[in-house]
Amino acid sequence: MTDTTRFELKDGEFGGGSPGYRYVANSIDERAIEFAPAVNVRNSFRWERESNDVWKATIMFPARGDKPAGQRVYKMERIK
Repeated sequence: MTDTTRFELKDGEFGGGSPGYRYVANSIDERAIEFAPAVNVRNSFRWERESNDVWKATIMFPARGDKPAGQRVYKMERIK
């Protein structure tokens, strides 16, 4: 699966998404960036650098109805 999303600094806010859906950065430092829901989305996510070639992406899902909160972790590796 391939998906592309553009993240940019716009109107003093760093964020991204797709038309009608938006996330905004709520925490950023030299090691990680965390995004919170802004428009029409519920989950949040965090990208964390593990090395120059590896990042960990963690998607956090809020509790909903009878489903508890949860998370899914992806390892992202540079293609050489």
